[in-house]
Amino acid sequence: MYYKTNWAWRLAHEKTKLQAKYPGYQVLSSSSERQKVYSAEEIEQITMYKKVDSLIGKLPAGSSVHTDCGN
Repeated sequence: MYYKTNWAWRLAHEKTKLQAKYPGYQVLSSSSERQKVYSAEEIEQITMYKKVDSLIGKLPAGSSVHTDCGN
């Protein structure tokens, strides 16, 4: 389970495997710290979609629903 606890070793190992199989292959890695936070508008929209999804889940089987969600 060493590969699960040592990211630097695992990345190097995977790069080596891929470069051997696909010469010229470039591996790009990203950090979760680089992701931007959601805007207030995005949070509001996600919350609305969750509420709609929750309501749809409570409908009787066989019901049909049109969801526009304002888009």
